[in-house]
Amino acid sequence: MGDSEDNSEVVRIAGEVSDAEDSKIPNLLLQLKELLDQYPEDSKGLRVVRRTIWKYDLLSWCAICLSYDYAKIKGGLQTAATIANVLCDCCCFIDVTESQEFSQSTLPAAVQSCLKLLRQFQQHIVDSIKPPSTQLKPDAQLAGEIFSQLRQLISTHPHLCTSMLNSKDLLRLMMEDDLGKDFVLNTISLIRRAIRVNKHSIQQITKTNMQLLLDELVYKLTASSDDDLAHASTSLIITLTESHHPILNILVTRFKGLKAVLGRWSDHGFDRDLELLMSLLETGSVENVLISKQKKAANTIWAYYIGWKTRTRMNKLKQSLPKLQQSFRRKRSERKSEEEQRKWEEQEKVEMKLERKRSFRKSKEKHLHALEILPADQINQHIRAQEREAATRIQAHWRAHMQRKVFIEEKRQKKKSVAAVVIQRAYRNSSKRDTSRSKPTPPPPALEVRSKISEERREELKTKIEHWQAIHKRIGVSHEVASANHKRAQEMLLEYRCRELKGNSGKQKVDVVLARIHTQLQTLNDLPSLDAASRADIANLSCNAQVTQNAALMEHNKQLRFVDLPWWKRLGDNADDVTWDGW
Repeated sequence: MGDSEDNSEVVRIAGEVSDAEDSKIPNLLLQLKELLDQYPEDSKGLRVVRRTIWKYDLLSWCAICLSYDYAKIKGGLQTAATIANVLCDCCCFIDVTESQEFSQSTLPAAVQSCLKLLRQFQQHIVDSIKPPSTQLKPDAQLAGEIFSQLRQLISTHPHLCTSMLNSKDLLRLMMEDDLGKDFVLNTISLIRRAIRVNKHSIQQITKTNMQLLLDELVYKLTASSDDDLAHASTSLIITLTESHHPILNILVTRFKGLKAVLGRWSDHGFDRDLELLMSLLETGSVENVLISKQKKAANTIWAYYIGWKTRTRMNKLKQSLPKLQQSFRRKRSERKSEEEQRKWEEQEKVEMKLERKRSFRKSKEKHLHALEILPADQINQHIRAQEREAATRIQAHWRAHMQRKVFIEEKRQKKKSVAAVVIQRAYRNSSKRDTSRSKPTPPPPALEVRSKISEERREELKTKIEHWQAIHKRIGVSHEVASANHKRAQEMLLEYRCRELKGNSGKQKVDVVLARIHTQLQTLNDLPSLDAASRADIANLSCNAQVTQNAALMEHNKQLRFVDLPWWKRLGDNADDVTWDGW
């Protein structure tokens, strides 16, 4: 079955609907739901069924049937809910968007029919009418399904939002909030969805409908005691003012005491929306609202920035704190080790002093003991021997000290002499390199090409060549080949010399032109102003070429002739026709 073919069952149902009575049409349209449920989603057969329903105008019949009184129809409002489901399903997923009739007639009629059907559901709930036994679902659940289908329909076709918001049935659904609170909440949710889907639809609502909508919302804030209704009404007012700023002026001028009434809803779970609405009422104009929003946004950005900066600083402190603690512990341990080292050194010095004193005392005791042992006549001799030994040690220590001093000085002098030699060698090498670089490279010997050689010189060269050929005789090369190679070499040398001469002449011409340009540029730079110019300065600008002088004279005469022409010849393209006749 192709997309262009029709479904036979739908064609049959369309024929029966056209011939049936009004009370039997809803039960016939229920068969469309069974057809739609037979095919899987996004299948080819389902697309054919939907297109056939649209082609045979069954969508219009569905919209008309929703306005019937279903108290006398089998199945009651559940039959109407099923037909509404078929209508919304086909309107959402059928592919006939290029049809103007579908977008401007069928879709708005579907929305209005669904709203009328919701009014019937609301009336049944308010009047506490018991549904028939054949109805499997309660009225509230069926109404919720229709609300969800309407939300899907306006999301698929955003241009329906304007017609839905201008509908009087939508306002009637909001006016009953005693027993039909769920209807009011679903209606407010539907309006908010329409504004989010098409934000320009709020600007196309008539002023009367907008005032009625605002009156109903404000009434719910003042007279209702339900928190959910108050929260939904507050959120919808905020959405309306943010979508269309002139609504704020209507609120400020029409409801002057609204701000005082809003205080009764504080601490009811929606303080944030309540504070926002009160701030909007305090500003009193759209410009102040925008300014307050900008200030709030700036404060929020600044708060986020300060928070980020503080967190970054704290993270850096957290990262640097272990390093600081580690550094402090390391320095404390180093200070402690230095303190211990200093104490140990001081203790060692004290011990060394005590040891020296102890050794000195022992040596003195030993000396006195030796003096006691010696006879009286040998004491002086022993003292002189000790003095001689002491003098010898002192002299040895002094000579060693002087020799070390001389050695250190000789070592320093030797380093200086070695460094001087290295510096002098480096300087000589550098001087040689600079001298070799500064000397100009001798040019290669020029190739002399003489136009004529004397006979004596020719005979001499011929003899040398034959002598060389006799010594360096080449095997395998004939005299004719050697002569041809020699002739070709002479021609190549001659060609190279001619090309070099031509290149030199071209370079000389370029140098002459550059010199002339530099001279003329210097002349132009040295020219005085027009007030101080003399004939000599003007003569410096004159050209010696006769051709240039004649061209300048012709151009000058042409300009004079153009100045003397009548005004009408100097207009348009006639100015180019002026020629010089040689006067």
